[in-house]
Amino acid sequence: MATRKPKRATRTPSSAPSKQEIITRLSEFWARQGCVLVQPYNSEVGAGTLNPAATGSGASVQVLAEKVGAVRARSAASKKSKPRYKRVATKRLRNGAKTYSVGVTLRRGKWRLKTRYRNPGVIKTTDSRARSVSVR
Repeated sequence: MATRKPKRATRTPSSAPSKQEIITRLSEFWARQGCVLVQPYNSEVGAGTLNPAATGSGASVQVLAEKVGAVRARSAASKKSKPRYKRVATKRLRNGAKTYSVGVTLRRGKWRLKTRYRNPGVIKTTDSRARSVSVR
């Protein structure tokens, strides 16, 4: 006589929490712990504009530059090497700042520039996309 396996309990789609319900429950849980969750958003509002939740004491913006065509030492293991950007300017941001500006002086030539936003302990350090510029 064959034994039957017990049936598995299955969840119906209506009983499973939605993504929004999961986010709400997590937000409520962390609120009880004394934390605030800030939802990320991406809004192209212009150069030098920050997410309102991104500023605080210790926040800074760095400008990174790499000269296009610059000779770089390559390791013997790989013929390709990543671009090596050097920090050419740093600007500390005021607490609550919504905009910023950073001035940079570069020599003649073609450059790739990035901006790096840092706010240790608040937001993960992030880099912008590289932009190409020519200085005459």
